[in-house]
Amino acid sequence: MTEKSTYSGTEYRLVIQGHADVEISNTPDNVILRLIKRSSSEFIVADAESKLIFTILRIRRPPYARFSIILDGQESGAIICKNIFRTRYQITLLNRSTWQFYMPMFSVHFYATSNQADTIKIRMFREDIWGLLFDPGLESQQLIGALAFIFSARWNSYQIGIWCS
Repeated sequence: MTEKSTYSGTEYRLVIQGHADVEISNTPDNVILRLIKRSSSEFIVADAESKLIFTILRIRRPPYARFSIILDGQESGAIICKNIFRTRYQITLLNRSTWQFYMPMFSVHFYATSNQADTIKIRMFREDIWGLLFDPGLESQQLIGALAFIFSARWNSYQIGIWCS
């Protein structure tokens, strides 16, 4: 007899719309956040009604791209590409947590770990649909928005100018 796993974390679904926009939901019909492309160097994360929460701005171009998370006019975090293959990222947030995100090529299972021993399990259902499973008690709009941004970049990695020009 096998026992059923009872993981009590928080689940999110990220669905890429069009070229770069991402809808983030916590149940199938409940969109809670949106990643919206404004230009090739600026994205915004907004709530379900498209009200601005924070902005992601490109600071440095690839191969070692760097993006700043801007909240209320001040930098509150960063997204840093750590290798030329765009498979390793570091996400630093205002609460001083630092996340290492690994996205190996040719895989559908990914993970992120923090310096505070938290983890996020990630699964690619299709190239444009991703599932996130956060540890219990771990919630961060900035972290979810940063991961949505990275997934959007991967989705558009073969289209010149979407995220890296």
